[in-house]
Amino acid sequence: MTRDIVLVDHGVNESSKLCTILENHLQPSPWKNQLQKFCEQLDSLKFFVRTNPKGATSPFRELDSRLPIRQLFYNLVFVEYPIIYVVLPSQTPNFQVVKTANPMSHNPEDTNTGKNDLASHEGVAFRVEEIEDDDNSCNPQVLDLLKVSTSSPHPKPAWCYTGEP
Repeated sequence: MTRDIVLVDHGVNESSKLCTILENHLQPSPWKNQLQKFCEQLDSLKFFVRTNPKGATSPFRELDSRLPIRQLFYNLVFVEYPIIYVVLPSQTPNFQVVKTANPMSHNPEDTNTGKNDLASHEGVAFRVEEIEDDDNSCNPQVLDLLKVSTSSPHPKPAWCYTGEP
């Protein structure tokens, strides 16, 4: 039975490649003997992350360790921090792995660093909604969506902006 070893990084640069982050942990350390199998097979290790932060049965996505974590984590949701599972090539993962295409179609290294930061958000889609005035427009309500059932007859919240600072 293999004992899990947990290594934690605080504040990793999003341009760092996953393999570089792992190599930093494999430098001389108190747990290096326990990680010897991983050091010997560094180029063939497999990396996985859950596709959904909730649920023990959530499938995993395999990560390419040569890509920056910004690209690897694109379009994934994490609660608190990502947990990356490292598997030796001789082991078979005991969880479902979903096959996905490259998570980002453009190269994140091509961003122009001298320009306005707003320009770097090109390609990020969002929806703009028009707020219509009605009888409830100046009577906002806040609902806890986790406590409201879908069959509940609660009204949708309305938001009011008077234009005054």
